[in-house]
Amino acid sequence: TDFCRRAVVVQNIHENALQVKSVCNLLSNYGNICFGLLFRECKTAVVLYECQQDAMNGIHYLNGLYFWGEQLR
Repeated sequence: TDFCRRAVVVQNIHENALQVKSVCNLLSNYGNICFGLLFRECKTAVVLYECQQDAMNGIHYLNGLYFWGEQLR
């Protein structure tokens, strides 16, 4: 569905950035975000963009980026 194409999963988030606001602020540089979910124990977040192209941009530019000393995947 369209929902799955607009969702981005961010893993390996540093403890200092484990806030949904921090993750959404970072990813909002690549498009408009509908909402974000944070899973602290897994150090993982799911962010839903308004469109698929924004999600693809976020993935392209953030994959492998170091954020608070942790490499995002």
